[in-house]
Amino acid sequence: MIHDGIRTRAGRTGDFMSLGLAALGLRTHHLDFLGDDPEGDPVRALHRERGIR
Repeated sequence: MIHDGIRTRAGRTGDFMSLGLAALGLRTHHLDFLGDDPEGDPVRALHRERGIR
């Protein structure tokens, strides 16, 4: 299905790998470059909510 406009969401391959490992109960760290801007905020929130450091 094609949607109009741009949708912002958190998550790329590294994020999904980290989420999966954290869901398995493993202590997970994720190293990435995030801007201090509205686009980086959802990614930081996702990691914080899921216990990813």
